[in-house]
Amino acid sequence: MVSIIEYKIGTNQETRTYENRTLSCTDAGLQREALCTLINLGQGTEKDCEKIYDAVGIYITLIISNTSNISQCDLGAWCIGNLCGRHQMICKRLQKNGTPQLLIQLLKSKEPHVSQSAAYAGIHYFTTLPEEMK
Repeated sequence: MVSIIEYKIGTNQETRTYENRTLSCTDAGLQREALCTLINLGQGTEKDCEKIYDAVGIYITLIISNTSNISQCDLGAWCIGNLCGRHQMICKRLQKNGTPQLLIQLLKSKEPHVSQSAAYAGIHYFTTLPEEMK
């Protein structure tokens, strides 16, 4: 299944599209590029972030669960942090698929950039849903 996200860019608000197939491919370079794009798109409104999550949320969760590719885990956690940013619906959906537990595992990474991105995501998640902190 291919989901398409439309977004506006530049001062003239040119419409561009993003397809989720790059996250599910086996080319790590394309996955990295896709994650970097999603990191930026994840700074939008809650409505925008919900569209992004609908299209690619499961892929991002799968990426951060694959700790054999630590660079992708770093970018995936950063993306989750941006998507969470005070957006309760996104955080509740992430909670249902076990993402907070995956982020906690990434906090234990020996790679500082990965644990920093996981902490960034965790801060946004637990600030938005403080009742989940136990």
